[in-house]
Amino acid sequence: MAIAPPSGDLQISLPPVDSERLAAAVEDALEQLIRADRPVILAGALAWRRGLGEHLKDFAEHVHIQVATSGLAKGFFPERHPLSLGVYMGAVSSEEVVERVEGADEIISFGVLRTDLNMGGFTANLAQRKMIEVTDTDVTVGLRTYAHVPLWAFLPALEEAARVHRLDKTPLPQPVHTPFVPVAEAQATVERVMAAVSAAIDDRHGLLVDPGECLFASVDLPAPAWSLASAYYATMGYAVPAALGAGKADSRRPVVLVGDGAFAMTGMEAAAVAFHGVPAIIVIVDNGGYGTQRPMLDGPFNDIPSLAAEHLPAVFGRGRGWLVSTEEELASALAAAVASDQLEIVRVLVPRGLVSAALARLTGALAKRV
Repeated sequence: MAIAPPSGDLQISLPPVDSERLAAAVEDALEQLIRADRPVILAGALAWRRGLGEHLKDFAEHVHIQVATSGLAKGFFPERHPLSLGVYMGAVSSEEVVERVEGADEIISFGVLRTDLNMGGFTANLAQRKMIEVTDTDVTVGLRTYAHVPLWAFLPALEEAARVHRLDKTPLPQPVHTPFVPVAEAQATVERVMAAVSAAIDDRHGLLVDPGECLFASVDLPAPAWSLASAYYATMGYAVPAALGAGKADSRRPVVLVGDGAFAMTGMEAAAVAFHGVPAIIVIVDNGGYGTQRPMLDGPFNDIPSLAAEHLPAVFGRGRGWLVSTEEELASALAAAVASDQLEIVRVLVPRGLVSAALARLTGALAKRV
């Protein structure tokens, strides 16, 4: 029997809502927030998928509560906003972010998926007794669960209730981000690559981050707009081909952060990116192999062939390539790449075996549990 293809607009069915339970959940949550001195918001991917970005931003700005996002939701709340704390991924995040989130006396979790990678290899320490946890179907305030109170209905209702009650909190001072200034003759490192990219881009750019060292290190990179990554399954080789779809779907210019191992898998898709007129900037962090695995278990299986990817634009007949190893060379290449309107591939040679602070924090925390 032939099956007719789908037609018409995509129909999205929302989880049902119980209006009485919704009102009770909002009242309970509001009472907890009124009593809290150091509340914080933890925003997740489900809030993004439900299109609640403006509601989240309005609620945070009205109540003056700082916002951290999960790794899956990086860029959902503008990371250069005065209330942004950046990404919370357990031990992957900086001590300042961990202290702000885990040290809060009330945590409002909007649509955060508690997966292994999202929770920093389950190094996150979030006490249920001081949480308002909002999922796609239910709300749990402390140990009290309100079934059939979905995220899509609860967040706008809580936002409205906060306005009516004139709820207003005083946020703590923001963590300070040191601006990037290239050091003469200094060799580029993973952390300094992130700092240089952060300094070079603005809200005209979107980030695509490949799993591995780039994903962990980018936790400390405040994204100016959206940030996309395969941060659920951690599938290597995602970011370069994803730049084609992102570049066609949005007016922002894609900036790709990818390791040499992941680039070896799908880097040739950069030809399609250029062919279809997407002027992506691809930054390859080349640490000579599978650098994320080396701190866990090293061996010859982490060594891979070196690819002179900076020559690929010549092969494609489109774009321009760069090979850099110092901070000054990196800053110069990024400035020229941002000023252009073509495919740019910047291959950055970083020290083998020298990992980012984020990866070091994660492996250190996991080592204590083994």
